[in-house]
Amino acid sequence: MTRSIVVTDASKGVGRAAADVSVQQSWSVIGLAHSSPGSFPGEFIQTDLSNLDETRVLANDLAARRNVLGIVNNVGIAKHEMIDAVELDVFTAVMDLNVRPALQLPSSIK
Repeated sequence: MTRSIVVTDASKGVGRAAADVSVQQSWSVIGLAHSSPGSFPGEFIQTDLSNLDETRVLANDLAARRNVLGIVNNVGIAKHEMIDAVELDVFTAVMDLNVRPALQLPSSIK
């Protein structure tokens, strides 16, 4: 059985680096992101993890493969403010855009 690992936000930056390292470690990589990169060291699925229905369909597909052994959830938030200036509603909106979608994928896999 081929060992596969999913990397979210895999089209560039940290996610792409995680995909590259995973391939070097003999993993078959399934990359996910909003936009497709020019090239990718494995299978790439252009998807919107903020869309719950799309995420459920993807999760069911990944579960049906029976060889996906892990998820590298490349999640980050950045809002450069002084700690005493952070507004809760702004922080919550950023969390909702970046963190919630990444958590939906593993929680959708049945």
